[in-house]
Amino acid sequence: MINTEIMNECLMVKWIWKIEKGSDETWFQLLKAKYMPNGGFFTSKNRGTSQFWWSLHKVKHLFKWGAIYKAKGGRNVGFWDDVWIGNTPLRIQFPHLHKMSSFPLARASEYWKDGGWSIDFRRSLTISERASWEELEKSLPTSLVDDERDEVVWALDRTKVFSTKSLYSFLSNRGVCVKESDNIWKTKVPLKIIFFSGRLRMIGFRLHLLLKNEGGEGVIFVVYVGEKRMLIMFFLDAPWLGLFGVEFGKPWQGKTSPPPGRTGGDSS
Repeated sequence: MINTEIMNECLMVKWIWKIEKGSDETWFQLLKAKYMPNGGFFTSKNRGTSQFWWSLHKVKHLFKWGAIYKAKGGRNVGFWDDVWIGNTPLRIQFPHLHKMSSFPLARASEYWKDGGWSIDFRRSLTISERASWEELEKSLPTSLVDDERDEVVWALDRTKVFSTKSLYSFLSNRGVCVKESDNIWKTKVPLKIIFFSGRLRMIGFRLHLLLKNEGGEGVIFVVYVGEKRMLIMFFLDAPWLGLFGVEFGKPWQGKTSPPPGRTGGDSS
């Protein structure tokens, strides 16, 4: 069964993908003129805008799960927050430098000045921090071109192109999908079991607490299905048994006498 809430979020993220890819079509030019006159989607404002634009900003964090950028102009790439150098954001690779940055939300283009990388820190770097900065600087591209648009690919799909199916699967299973679990929903239940389960729902369960173990690790119940009496041992208290009519602590009501020394339900 499809989770409609998650699916709606995935459909909204698809709009962000289309905006980040850019287009010469009219719809994109209208959105750019109205909401992104001086930058990209992630630097645009959401307050005082339309419900549509506000909804896009509400799910923009989901886009980060699969987006990988290739910086060319750097205007759409968050220097610290986006994945564009390596497989994780730079704020994770270099956490100490990120914490000392004066502008942690800066775009990559804002750090490219006069043909080189220049990052403002809140204090002078120590020897170890200077070594981290030199390591970071070596991994950065050697140039950015102002007029070129940044490229983005989708890591959650083999085609590297965004698909609602890939994001929905990731959000539903957190990236892990056990194929064998599909058999649970595809397996055909024998007719006898279907009939028996329906019969149980009709006559119901009547369960009464009989006794507890000396160590208190288990509970024994007397189960009446129709007129037949059975003993069932549960090794742990299971609150979900209340769905089947289990009444904990109920006095003994069986047709036979309780075990010697036991006069009530919960005699722990």
